[in-house]
Amino acid sequence: MIISTVEKADYLALKDIVSICILLMNEVPESEKNNLKALILENIEHALEAEGHSYLKAVDKGFIVGFVLIKGHEKLSELFVLPEYRKSGVGAALLKNAINESASKNAIGYVWVNAALNAIPFYRKHGFTDYEVNDETFGFVKKLRYNL
Repeated sequence: MIISTVEKADYLALKDIVSICILLMNEVPESEKNNLKALILENIEHALEAEGHSYLKAVDKGFIVGFVLIKGHEKLSELFVLPEYRKSGVGAALLKNAINESASKNAIGYVWVNAALNAIPFYRKHGFTDYEVNDETFGFVKKLRYNL
């Protein structure tokens, strides 16, 4: 598996991964899945053009199997891994590389993420904690942070 920077030409592959992953998100009501998918795809298009944002992709056997967005060296977003590659180290590799890339240019001393409820155990396993002491979940995400 190779971790590298996403290019504009990768957009369709990212779109396919988002579509597959959103369908499998049990914590998101069916009525919200299309809205969430549209929001994420719009965010991807914007981030591919925006200054200070970057995506990392995981490639296995020539295919993109996961990706993560780094926004402004402070926020991690949209970490998606194809279902058949989950629990194989792909997400951990993307997360580790995203943290390392953020650390070199980060001015606040931590990175944060709005973690989907099903992803909270994954982030906690990798050292993320509640963003604030009394931080609550909102909708189907929880804000977590990782101290650099």
